[in-house]
Amino acid sequence: MIGSTGFVGGLLREAVKFDASYNSKSIPQIAGEKFDLLICAGAPATMWAANAKPEEDAANLNSLFEHMQSAEVSKLVLISTIAVFDDPSAGYTETSAKFETQKAYGRNRRRLEEQVAGAFDAHILRLPALFGHGLKKNFIFDLLNPVPSFVKDDKFKELLDKFSAPQREAALTVFSFDSGLGMWKCDREAMAAQGKEELVERAFQEQGFLARNFTNSDSQFQYYNVNRLWADIETCVSKKIPVLNVCSAPLRANEIHQHLCGSPFSNSGPALNIEHVKTDHAGTFGQTGPYLIGRDEVLSELKTFFKQESGRA
Repeated sequence: MIGSTGFVGGLLREAVKFDASYNSKSIPQIAGEKFDLLICAGAPATMWAANAKPEEDAANLNSLFEHMQSAEVSKLVLISTIAVFDDPSAGYTETSAKFETQKAYGRNRRRLEEQVAGAFDAHILRLPALFGHGLKKNFIFDLLNPVPSFVKDDKFKELLDKFSAPQREAALTVFSFDSGLGMWKCDREAMAAQGKEELVERAFQEQGFLARNFTNSDSQFQYYNVNRLWADIETCVSKKIPVLNVCSAPLRANEIHQHLCGSPFSNSGPALNIEHVKTDHAGTFGQTGPYLIGRDEVLSELKTFFKQESGRA
């Protein structure tokens, strides 16, 4: 497997024993190796970084492809993203899609899909919003971690003025200014180690400024439990599915919040994000309709995950 230290790769390693695993530093060692099956989960997943430096992102993905070509691979599985679509809300299936040509993140990953499909006996799985242990971002992460990961400089200073003295001291201990981003960044490990999570969270709560505030409550997501991925890979390979849109029934943010937190959520300020990807292969996975996973099943898995992660915290 390529991408062994990433979020998706790490969970795959827990699900199955791989004969060899590579990350961005060790990937040159793949040259000359022979594999019956190679899983590539190594495409960088930071969208803003790819869009900020599109040429660097394209070069990184091209290098990844060249490393894969340097090995002898019987079958390759590429873990891709629904961001390759020009409009993830359009209801595309695997056979009816139009692809991203403007934003670098999606455009470059679509190019990688094309390269892989042309060079290997390949299976491509496009993932939507994810959840699983080790999650680092998205609306589910924000509900589990109410203190914002990043705060703009002017907003942070405004909040500091409103915090109590102990709250201000705690916030300045766990937040540091990132000059590259121009924002204040939360060090969650330091916050936990110093036992300041409750104090800092209360400070942000009292000011009505929590991580969830960055999500429009009418946004619609198709959440996928990464613990399902290995079984879905096996199905794709055994059933010879070349491309799979890994999609669950869409859920609105306010519905998710009510189900997980037990309270309503209304927030119309941020930009609306809508995911509505479909698949032609639901029947192969024992489902009817256009999704691999139904609404109730997704909500149940989210609830279980949320309880587990809340307990860890």
